[in-house]
Amino acid sequence: VDLEWLDYRSAELKKEVQVSWHSVPRIVRTLYILGAGIHIASGHALWWAYETLFNHFEVSDDFASLESWYGDKGIVNFLGVILLVTYLGAWLLYAQFWVWRRVTTRAPLHKKQKELDEVETAWKEEWLQMARSWTPPESQHQEPRHPPKSPKPFCH
Repeated sequence: VDLEWLDYRSAELKKEVQVSWHSVPRIVRTLYILGAGIHIASGHALWWAYETLFNHFEVSDDFASLESWYGDKGIVNFLGVILLVTYLGAWLLYAQFWVWRRVTTRAPLHKKQKELDEVETAWKEEWLQMARSWTPPESQHQEPRHPPKSPKPFCH
């Protein structure tokens, strides 16, 4: 019953934290979309311009031969660092949306948690009564199915 309660509680709380796209302030939406665009562009750049962003290094090469992780003697060159920093910075554009949503839904979520805490015992008792009184649905009476008859053996 506790697992059923946790599933029910989780579903009810999830309803409280749902935010429609149109309820998000325009600036938050714009920054969020910009971050998504940067992520997509970064992924494409990593795929299409890999040789421009990173220096050649084979898996079988001696790691000790690298003088640095950056520059002409390292794995990542200047453009690669710029791309990686831009990509990581784009996560801040998601973080601002996450913070906005968290702040916006905190009060309704807290209120709903209190409401659910008040009804937990009654809900569990009701669920147990329902479970105890459950009976399997009656099936339609069907004639037993017999396996098909095998063909008679061919004898001469």
